Amino acid sequence: MFDGVKYLEAQEQPITLQNTGTDLFEFEFIPKLEDRSICAPWLQIEPQKGIVDPGNVMIINFTVYIDNKGLKTIGEDRKLDEILVLHLVNGKDYFISVSGYLVQTSFGKKITDLVRMTDPVRRQNLLVEIDQNADGIVLDKESPVALNIPKELWRIVDYLYQNALLEEELFAVRGSPIDIGAVRDAVDTDGPIRVSSIHSVAESLILFLDSFPEPVIPYEHYPVCLEHCTHFANSKRTLRSIDSSHRNVFKYVCAFLREILAHSERNRSNAKFLSQVFGDVLLKPQLPEAGNVAKSTSKKRSLFVYQFLTNDYDE
Repeated sequence: MFDGVKYLEAQEQPITLQNTGTDLFEFEFIPKLEDRSICAPWLQIEPQKGIVDPGNVMIINFTVYIDNKGLKTIGEDRKLDEILVLHLVNGKDYFISVSGYLVQTSFGKKITDLVRMTDPVRRQNLLVEIDQNADGIVLDKESPVALNIPKELWRIVDYLYQNALLEEELFAVRGSPIDIGAVRDAVDTDGPIRVSSIHSVAESLILFLDSFPEPVIPYEHYPVCLEHCTHFANSKRTLRSIDSSHRNVFKYVCAFLREILAHSERNRSNAKFLSQVFGDVLLKPQLPEAGNVAKSTSKKRSLFVYQFLTNDYDE
């Protein structure tokens, strides 16, 4: 039903319910046995319940939208498969199959996998010597770590470096969904980045960093990073214990942000704002936080990043 679904791009398909009887019927979508929700997180149904009078029809829209939460529920084959239960009140149940596939993308991939992919993610079949990891990602066997950072990250940051250092309100203005999709397709296919707004590329950087299944600062190092959020020497020591590919990404992003700050007289940027934006992306808790705990840890994440934006770091 849904072919070629792309990350962060909604696809919609309608179905029609027709009442050919003489009495009205009431319907609702219900969870399958032992399920708590009526459908997968990547699928939305509207309406989920209703009443259809005799001789009338009702259109039900199915919308597939793959965000970071949805990515985690999709298998390595990128197939979208869901069975919905349409229940008629005082009647029987009908089963509706929803299927499709997700177009391959670098968004949502592990950093440790991306640095071993020498070709764009949609051109991996051109590799001569290939291997495949548990997630179905094609990797270059000749080089365990072929790149210091993911090439997709380099392309996005390089575009910003070339075009956005003097831009005001960078990372404060939302981009265009169409442009963001264009950036994603460009880095996934090694095509040119063409956008109508530089802010779309800036938001793409945030989305790319936020999409990693394991954050830039791995979960296991999250508590100690918060503990040392105001002690730069200890924070640097903590980074030395992090996997080199993750550490390189952190260093690269912070170096770029320091470059933005070096032009603050023109772009009016400030370290406090940038550390707030990137603190919640580069460091994330493994389990959800709420209330005062979430506010407190968000501030500490910001303070941790702030240290690396206001001090040189290249260790």
